[in-house]
Amino acid sequence: MNDLLTEMKTSDLVTAYQQMLADLDEAYARLVRIKGLYEKIIGGRFFPCKIGRYDMDLYDPERDKEDSRKGVRINCWKVLFSRIKNLLPAREISSIEKQLSDGNVPEFTEENIHKLMFSFITRGDEFKKQMIEDVFNFLRPQRTGLKTNQRTALKEKAIIPGIIDHNKYWTTLSSYREDSLWDMDKIFHLLDGAGMPKYPGNLLTRIRDAMREMKWQTETEYFECTWHKNGNMHIRFKRMDLVCEINKIAGCDKLQSV
Repeated sequence: MNDLLTEMKTSDLVTAYQQMLADLDEAYARLVRIKGLYEKIIGGRFFPCKIGRYDMDLYDPERDKEDSRKGVRINCWKVLFSRIKNLLPAREISSIEKQLSDGNVPEFTEENIHKLMFSFITRGDEFKKQMIEDVFNFLRPQRTGLKTNQRTALKEKAIIPGIIDHNKYWTTLSSYREDSLWDMDKIFHLLDGAGMPKYPGNLLTRIRDAMREMKWQTETEYFECTWHKNGNMHIRFKRMDLVCEINKIAGCDKLQSV
């Protein structure tokens, strides 16, 4: 995470953001002056200004300017988030995406960026445990009637139902389960001390490539995956030492009596 913070050159991002705001303020100020002159010489409230395909009515230019500034701010945070989201557990990604969707973001400054990154760094162990717990539950789907999926602990194989969308034209992953597969790939890499999975060797890319080639199986150094027309994916784990570590950290021993 520290290395990523250096690579991102946050000062460049903030400088670009500040320049966009300055240009935006200048553009609105000029439009207001033009509108004032238009009304004085020609008369009428409506100013025939077009932005793209839309007529622009400067009825409340100050409000419009603030809305535009907010949009730029949110999109700058989205760009930053896109560069770090793969380092975070799925539930944290979902939380941040909701904040972005709601527009609930602070000012885009170097100080706020560094505060955010520092909070991620200090929460590294918490994020790791979140991913392990979520992956542990993802790989033990309940009420499936499948003996392969054990209630108390992960075994060598797991069957995940409803993860494949299939018809006669295409086969693809269900979008709402991709984050869980991504977390699974990340946590196996992290427990193995291999860093984060990287394109094109990561599991999701391998699965998508295989599906485009009309194949029904693929594998990485950690997994063998086979999928079927009934929507199920069969996963065999190639590193049982890492599976045992996940069981241990997830506290599967506490489930023995459940």
